[in-house]
Amino acid sequence: MTARVESSSYGATKCDSDTDDTIADESLLLPQQTQTPARYCFQCIDDQQHPSIFWDNFSTAMWLITDILWTENNPLAVCTAPFVVVGYVKAFFSFDGDWTRYATDLARTVAMCSWILGNTFWLFQELSENKEKTGIDATILFPYDPWVILTLFLITMMIEPGIFFYYRSRGIDWFKVTPILKPIGNMGMMCWAMKDFAWYLAVEEMLKEEYVWIPKVVWAIADVLIMYQLFPLFFQALQAWGLFSCFTKYASYKQREKTFFERFAHVIDELATSSWALSMTLWSFGEIFMPNDTFAQNLTNAPAKGNLRWWCGHVLILGAFPFFVKVTMDVFSQINYVAKKRRRSCPENLEN
Repeated sequence: MTARVESSSYGATKCDSDTDDTIADESLLLPQQTQTPARYCFQCIDDQQHPSIFWDNFSTAMWLITDILWTENNPLAVCTAPFVVVGYVKAFFSFDGDWTRYATDLARTVAMCSWILGNTFWLFQELSENKEKTGIDATILFPYDPWVILTLFLITMMIEPGIFFYYRSRGIDWFKVTPILKPIGNMGMMCWAMKDFAWYLAVEEMLKEEYVWIPKVVWAIADVLIMYQLFPLFFQALQAWGLFSCFTKYASYKQREKTFFERFAHVIDELATSSWALSMTLWSFGEIFMPNDTFAQNLTNAPAKGNLRWWCGHVLILGAFPFFVKVTMDVFSQINYVAKKRRRSCPENLEN
């Protein structure tokens, strides 16, 4: 199997080195994508961007909104959750099933779809259990069962290791493949699904009393693994940003020629992901170890005693706000681009 094109940053489609213009395999180059203003400003990509990046960012933003609404048991969450699955399905099909070139990204996208479905069932279950306040009763439309939710999390946990061992059997180091989508760490989705699996087991008290400690230990291990992988990515993004070095004479020309937002793009992504992980730690810790003190509260009101779930919602809002701005600009740029493309393709314009 041919070697993949390596790069120092995710989303890149070619080598960063300017000294060697030779590409290992021309078939590994991504299709040329037209740059929109938001892509130019926010994406740290020199010439090209794969369409899956847009759908991945869109789905991430929609699920962040869903989680914010979920923290206060807001019924509007049922309106945003389906868009997340649609976005990741669009991202999956944008790879055209090319497992040779996009192995890590395809495995992650499939795992994300399974993980989001499990969380969506969990969301509908919690809203239905509080239907007196939420007005949502999804027991008919979504005949959820605890084992359905756990099965979806278990499937998510097995996807990335399964792909890893498949490629290892073919003599390929899966971890050396540069992803197109923003990184979440090696076996990142497996860790997230393991954490939610243990979280759900502990909260629903599905095990006998002598075994209740098991999901708590698994939750702690998974949470440490997530933090161990995500926070270094955030600090690496800050270091690569070079806010101060870009003004000095020691900064490289390639770094100085990039715009402020181009260098800030990875920081925005990793800030949203890291704050997401931190907020979920607060929420899950509260529900597992302080169940009587962790309940849904209105985020717009300052309660007499803000519990960890209330703080989780505010951490999500603060950490994800720059990411929401980025995705919103990209959405409007995409709409503008499609509208211009359709106007240019009209027969009347072609005749002129």
